[in-house]
Amino acid sequence: MSAHRHAPRLAAALSSLGLLAGCGALLGDLTERASDAATDGAVVDDASTTSDARPQNDAADAAPGVDAACVAEPLTVTCKSKACGPATNDCGVVVACPDTCTDGSVCGGGGPNVCGPASCVGGGSGVSTCGATGTSSCCASSLVLGTTYNRAPGGSPATVSTFRLDDYEVTVGRFRKFVAAAVAGYRPPAASGRHSHLGSGGLNGGSETGWNALEWNAFLPATAVEWAETLNCGNGYQTFTPAPGANEKKPQNCASWYTLYAFCIWDGGFLPTEAEWHLAATAAGTRTYPWAGGGQPGANADLGAWGCFFNGTGTCSGSANIAPVGAIAAGVGAYGQFDLGGNLYEWVLDGQPEPYGDCRDCAHLPAGSPPTRTMRGGSFQGDFQLMQGTARNIEGARNPFPYVGARCARKP
Repeated sequence: MSAHRHAPRLAAALSSLGLLAGCGALLGDLTERASDAATDGAVVDDASTTSDARPQNDAADAAPGVDAACVAEPLTVTCKSKACGPATNDCGVVVACPDTCTDGSVCGGGGPNVCGPASCVGGGSGVSTCGATGTSSCCASSLVLGTTYNRAPGGSPATVSTFRLDDYEVTVGRFRKFVAAAVAGYRPPAASGRHSHLGSGGLNGGSETGWNALEWNAFLPATAVEWAETLNCGNGYQTFTPAPGANEKKPQNCASWYTLYAFCIWDGGFLPTEAEWHLAATAAGTRTYPWAGGGQPGANADLGAWGCFFNGTGTCSGSANIAPVGAIAAGVGAYGQFDLGGNLYEWVLDGQPEPYGDCRDCAHLPAGSPPTRTMRGGSFQGDFQLMQGTARNIEGARNPFPYVGARCARKP
């Protein structure tokens, strides 16, 4: 029973006994409590203070300066529009929002309280500083709408389902976080890195096997020293440095097909197939080169880094001729990806190129550990013809090259 209901009865009883004056202090205390309770919108019971509407903060958990008696809003209200991570409620207390990240994304990868790729947690150079203005997330990944298109003039149709393709090549800043994870013991789980979002459960009607942990884990360096040695392949052309430096926004080169496939898996994605990459680079077969208009580039780096014209005049001098990802804004492709033509060749999932045939969410995936893999897009030191969206090339899958990198694909 509440104090403001007790007070009048108690006053009458005390008055009839002639003791009202002596108990004035008690009555005043009860009246003051009732008044405070009415002002606060709460009801003060004989035994305790309760609320039917919202849970009360635990005084033990309240931060200094926070009212321990404050009644907090429900967690669902505090965490509205937040996928994960910490949030401050209306009582000033930091609470943990439920982690709803799925499909390999992690909390903070897309910014505070946003799920996204592991390589972009925390931001920093080469992580949140990409593009021509240096203000874009290096993990931005744009949608490529599925369609059927011809991979060769007049034929070789390919049907590709909708997917996401990262706007930027994998940067040194992002790859550095993967190296730390690998040194700490990370290895891709068996059968990971598949196109599991497809209705069949994978490419080639569901027969895609993904990461071959039994054979391929051995191709990943184990220690920081081994990683530094492996990524130092280019006589001044390598972009990775043992400690963070000036190259964080440049694309990661000198990384084998296996290490970049493992990176994409760790980052919540997979390597794109040749058919997927081709679709994005040619705007479904409508462009010769990736950029708007699809015309041939001039002897400069206005549309793409090729022929040693980025920071050069046609003669290469080192990694300075490799552009920071997205720095050449005019070279953007039809779906929002930069550097599809030039800068670094990009590994794709397929083995050695084969003659095109009819294809529905397909890839050439030889069993075991094939010695070569396909790469697309041309490089900072190559001829301009190699930047055509139809140009195909191969290299040794286990070897690092200063002119090869990658970008990841993701579920739509």
